[in-house]
Amino acid sequence: MAGPDIALAASARDWGDRLHRFVLDHGGATVRARPLSHEHALSVSVDVLFIDDVCSFLTPKLVADLRSAGVAVVGVFDSSDGTDAKRHLLEAGITDVIESNATPSEFIALCSSEAPREPTSDRIPEVFERGLRVGVTGPAGGVGVTEIACGLASALADEGATVLVDADLVWPNVGQRLGLEVHPNLMSAIDISLHDPGRLASATQPVDRMRVVAGLANPA
Repeated sequence: MAGPDIALAASARDWGDRLHRFVLDHGGATVRARPLSHEHALSVSVDVLFIDDVCSFLTPKLVADLRSAGVAVVGVFDSSDGTDAKRHLLEAGITDVIESNATPSEFIALCSSEAPREPTSDRIPEVFERGLRVGVTGPAGGVGVTEIACGLASALADEGATVLVDADLVWPNVGQRLGLEVHPNLMSAIDISLHDPGRLASATQPVDRMRVVAGLANPA
């Protein structure tokens, strides 16, 4: 099992490297990023961020912003630095902490307990945020591209959250093939992504275990 998606904030200490090597070899979690700044930390989609007390961009605002985005924050401190190290994390608003010399297994156990068990109802499907992207294309005219795309998406939906997007600007057929409504569609998704990205999931239509973004209603 892959376990939670985690980020390891850049640090001069070696705990991040040790943890990263461990999960590459043994699993238990997936390291999605090693953020170098406040903005970088907020741009990645993860379940848990590990950050230590000497991180240059650790602030109460960062912790609050991450929590608002549904990301758990775990502080890492070196006990040899005295009580100030742990206190700095607590003052930043971090309530869950771990010593930097803890074993990788202890890090994994903690991040597994911190990761959310269920996605919130307004959370965008994972395929919009991260994960595998597969494009299906071919020459124009009856080569079965629509059937292949629908079949592949259906198979992937058995493995996890899947969104099928009909991006054909000339002959979009997925909506017709699956019996979807004309709206919402690809244009709806583009408009929402520009003006209200938090509602991007509303541009999809449910079909069995997956969600679908239908093609343009009036293609050029």
